[in-house]
Amino acid sequence: MPQSRTRKAADQKKRVAAKRKTAERQAENEAEREATTPTAAERRRAERRAELAERKAEAEKKAKKSSDKSDKAEKAEKADRTSKADRTSKADREPAKKPASRDTTRRRTTAERRGVAAKKTPQPAARRLPSARRWVAPTFVTAFVLGALWLVVYYIVSYYPEASAVLPFMMQLGNWNILIGMGLMAVSFIVATQWK
Repeated sequence: MPQSRTRKAADQKKRVAAKRKTAERQAENEAEREATTPTAAERRRAERRAELAERKAEAEKKAKKSSDKSDKAEKAEKADRTSKADRTSKADREPAKKPASRDTTRRRTTAERRGVAAKKTPQPAARRLPSARRWVAPTFVTAFVLGALWLVVYYIVSYYPEASAVLPFMMQLGNWNILIGMGLMAVSFIVATQWK
């Protein structure tokens, strides 16, 4: 029996050691992965460095082209000067200045850097109101204003008896004037529902 206990203890120690080794290997593998896999910030920095290197290369090419052009221009000027030596002045004998090379590359947008095409939303064609509906706005505004004015005039005529001589029909209608004014305003709201 003592052998079986020692064997079990030895087996248990081997299992624990194996688990420990496996855990250590996994930790090492994760550390290697983290060390070799760049983070998003590192990738952006690398992209920026690559962009700057491209821009510098382009600027150098442009500067070289412009210097080649200026060299040709200088040679042409020298040839002109030698042929017109008697008419040239001291200012003409100085070498031509090289044109300053400007970096005309524009900055790329975020969408261009990410490789996303710029989405342009199509603009809807300008629609004209149908000619059948052009009467709506003036009609409902006019009806509303007439209704409000009818009520105001009725109250003024009923308050001042001297004014009833100017508009005698309003006094004959009595309280029907309120119905007419409110009716005109109601008609204006109904017509307004037809407006698009």
